[in-house]
Amino acid sequence: MPKVTKKKTTKKKPATKTCASTACDYKMTRAARHCPSCGFAQLKIGPKLQNQIDWPSFDKLCELQCTLREISSFFDCSIDTVERAVKREKGMLFSEYRDLRAGNGKISLRRRQMELAESGNATMLVWLGKQWLGQADKVEQKNEHAVAVRPIILPDNGRS
Repeated sequence: MPKVTKKKTTKKKPATKTCASTACDYKMTRAARHCPSCGFAQLKIGPKLQNQIDWPSFDKLCELQCTLREISSFFDCSIDTVERAVKREKGMLFSEYRDLRAGNGKISLRRRQMELAESGNATMLVWLGKQWLGQADKVEQKNEHAVAVRPIILPDNGRS
């Protein structure tokens, strides 16, 4: 009777790849969908890598209040791809996520406006006063000369 020997199976180490972000050299497994070091996400559509979204850059674009079309153009992918990526990675709609991140951009803008106003920029002081305090340019007109208004009566001339 021939002797049956089992093949020794060695555990293969998972294949690694370098993060595709230009700012990160993190080694991650091939199956990883986003880099734990920098947050760079690789979108897999089917078996091959189609598009890549760098989430820190994505967040900065949202803070600048870029539109969906502008963001998809930046990442060189379709609008639907961006919407699906946000839904899959962040668990919410693009509009919800953008509004959430756009708040940070508004805070930065407001901070800069306050810095300008506090440094004595008169235009910014006037603008903030109108926007936030309800101030307005009101010009009072005084009529110093009283004008008497007399009615003008035109002759009928036989017309009715």
